Formats: sequence, C-alpha cells, structure tokens
Amino acid sequence: MYVHYKAINDAYELFDGMTVRDSVSWSVMVGGFAKIGDFMNCFGTFRELICRGLTPDNYTLPIVIRACRDRMDMVVGSLIHGVVLKFGLIFDHYICASLVDMYAKCKATEAAHVLFDEMPKKDLVTWTVMIGAYAECGNASASLDLFDQMRREGIIPDKIAMPLSTGEYYGALDHGSFTIPCL
Repeated sequence: MYVHYKAINDAYELFDGMTVRDSVSWSVMVGGFAKIGDFMNCFGTFRELICRGLTPDNYTLPIVIRACRDRMDMVVGSLIHGVVLKFGLIFDHYICASLVDMYAKCKATEAAHVLFDEMPKKDLVTWTVMIGAYAECGNASASLDLFDQMRREGIIPDKIAMPLSTGEYYGALDHGSFTIPCL
C-alpha cells in the first residue's frame, strides 16, 4: 500500500523490519523504487534479491528491464539480460517482450530483432514494438516488411500499429517519406 502511494520511505522501513522476506516483498520494493524513478535503489534491491539466493520472476524482471529502458541503460540492461539467461527465463513471454522493448527503445534494433525472432509466441504489442523500432530508426523497409509479416501471421493491427506502418505516425503521406535517424 505504501508503494502504491509512493511513500517509499515508509515502505522500506516496513520492509527493513521484516524478519522473513519473500519474493513478493522484494518485488514490491524493486517496483516501488522504479515507480518513483529511484533507479539506483531499484537496481540495488534487485541485486540484493539475487544475492540472497532468490530467483527473480516474470513480475520482477520486467520491472527492472523497463527501468533500464526508461534510463536507456544498455549496460545494466545487458547485465539483466544475462541474469535472464542464467535463470533460464528467456522464453517467458513477458520477460522476453520486455527485453525486446528495452533494446528497441535503446536503438539496438538488431538485438531486439534477434530476441523477437526467437520468441515462440508474438503478440500485437511485441510486433508493434519491433515495427516502431525500425520506423523510429528510419528503416521504413524493415518496418513495412514486419507489418506485412504480422498481418500474414493473422495479427490484426490496432490504432498504434497501423500508423507506424503507413508513416502517418511521422506525418508522412507515403511510405517513402518518413525517415528519422537513430541518435
């Protein structure tokens, strides 16, 4: 409850006083620090969770991966990717989708695409992330190819995926006129 209202100091005081901490209490603290933008404590708490011998789950890992995405921190993001591999969680849909999103937002479209291709099941969100990643980097051809592939696989585009595929997202009138260079 404290974390929900961003009273992280009160939440940490309660957490610190707990004699037994389970993965849920650790996850709540990791998420709480991420929610208020305290990434150092978010990552530090996550690290401590691992050091205490707990296995991160498909709730905690996406939180930490999104924090890396929000900071555009490929160094920590790559380390978290290593943790995912170490614990054999790479094929968890939520974790893999979070990694694809993190790499895409960090402009590492090749790394994002490798993970995307390895995903056993892709949903509209992961397709849209990849389409958008290529569109934002100015690779209209790859963006359009993915959009066509998504449709061939029976995924129906929504109001977000459709503009990405047509260039409307960038105010373009046709496919060839939108290019935004990667920074």
